[in-house]
Amino acid sequence: MRRKRIDYPPTFANTVTLYNHYYDPETHAASWQRTVLDNCWFSRESSRTQEGASMTFADVFNVRIPKSADYHPPLEWTPGEGFTLQPDDLIFKGNVDFEIDENTDGQRANDYFNQCKPEAFYVKSVKINTNAAGVLEHYRAMG
Repeated sequence: MRRKRIDYPPTFANTVTLYNHYYDPETHAASWQRTVLDNCWFSRESSRTQEGASMTFADVFNVRIPKSADYHPPLEWTPGEGFTLQPDDLIFKGNVDFEIDENTDGQRANDYFNQCKPEAFYVKSVKINTNAAGVLEHYRAMG
């Protein structure tokens, strides 16, 4: 069966860098796999909540990644084979080339996250939107 090519709207014009977080059984350490993804939709909105006399402000992030043969569900993903999306992964807007090393000051994930805020976020939830009969199928990461 031949599939029709899907053209995404111009809002899918961003590059993001995804760092998948995983445990490396060889080094017994937390590790990160870098994947650069093009033609993504990136959104950052400020939200506020009021509770009594106090007000809290926070950024809400959404990234939509076009459907890809390189995507694997978290339980089927193996580092080095494509990418996955799961809570605690890290997404940066743009193409960044950080070597994350959790054992080295200045190279930890949080160091790079703090350096790039507000154009970076930790994934809190994921929604797979790939059953749309070929209409803008994508993966959505929120943080």
